[in-house]
Amino acid sequence: MGTVLIGLQWGDEGKGKVCDYLSSEFDVVVRYQGGPNAGHTVIYDGKEIVLHHIPSGIFRENVICVIGNGCVIDLELLYEEIENLEKLGINIKGRLFISERAHIILPYHKDEDGKMEKSLKIGTTLKGIGPAYMDKYGRSGLRMADLEDQERLKKILKIKTKNEKKMINYLSRYYDEFAHMIIDTVMLLNHFQNSGKKILYEGAQGSMLDIDFGTYPYVTSSSPSIGGVLSGCGVPINSIDRVIGVMKPYTTRVGNGPLPTEIKTKVAKQIRDKGNEYGATTGRERRIGWLDIPQLKYASLINGVNEIFITKLDVLSGLDKINVGLRYLLDGEPLEGFPANLSLFERIEVEYTEFLGWETLEGVDSYFKTPQELKTFVKFIQEQLLIPVKYISIGREREDVLIVN
Repeated sequence: MGTVLIGLQWGDEGKGKVCDYLSSEFDVVVRYQGGPNAGHTVIYDGKEIVLHHIPSGIFRENVICVIGNGCVIDLELLYEEIENLEKLGINIKGRLFISERAHIILPYHKDEDGKMEKSLKIGTTLKGIGPAYMDKYGRSGLRMADLEDQERLKKILKIKTKNEKKMINYLSRYYDEFAHMIIDTVMLLNHFQNSGKKILYEGAQGSMLDIDFGTYPYVTSSSPSIGGVLSGCGVPINSIDRVIGVMKPYTTRVGNGPLPTEIKTKVAKQIRDKGNEYGATTGRERRIGWLDIPQLKYASLINGVNEIFITKLDVLSGLDKINVGLRYLLDGEPLEGFPANLSLFERIEVEYTEFLGWETLEGVDSYFKTPQELKTFVKFIQEQLLIPVKYISIGREREDVLIVN
């Protein structure tokens, strides 16, 4: 059956590390949406590696990795990513497959992204993601399957660019590199499913950046939530039996848009520096907020989460007090759900509850040995969300994951 890893916040929850940790239990790992706007960080052989396209299961030698049809691909960046992995001695051959239905990010998409950002100020990564998805839904995009269809290439590029020949040469070069990886991944994944293979679906970004359910318009251009798995891979709903929600014990987001529990004191810088809260793709500072229970309830609801994985608990070590946003008050009255009308956030107040902090977690090798203050904090999250916390992470390495009994 299939397991889905979903970010429950505004991305950067640590899904790459979680995927790397869990992937030893799986035969196949799949990226189902997004593109190089995501940066999944994995510690491999003592080195920090950032993956933008390739699933984080690539570091496990027996795991097959798939880039699904819901993704958009920058051919040049994907080529560089493969090269860098091969330099580390990681075998890619026969282990990485790319959907023939995945759309391609072209240089003119990045140009359009820059122009749109100047006027809309959404806070995008300027990687061409939005314009590539716009072409996809406008039916004027190019897919990996189109790389061998010269007529289709000419037809679209004639409309889209003045440098048609240059662009065809660019695409032809990369087709030669990727041709052996481009296949019908819908048939591949369903074959794996029907033959009893264990599949892990790895999302990019987080639920609060979902094009439908996030803080629109300050969102990504795809669906990181559960629906993106089905449309981004072509697998049936009954093939998924486990949904793991990944969250940090505090909240972050990059760029503009609401962050109801945003910290305005020097504690924000302390958390940012200790947690290295800078964009893996852009290097931008992430805004920091306290844990937001109403937001997490909303994200858990829309995704059908049945397990929680809390990352980065070590980042909060040393704080005397830790606040948690307990509920939203709109004009003094409790508010259910998460508002679609962003102007309401100007009138929303957050009611907080306070927890005692904990000291260093260095050397802790079981959940039983963690400080009581941390256990109280984790238990509170579990009780509020009504979902079991199965794992916590207290450091950067694979070995720093503890199973919660």
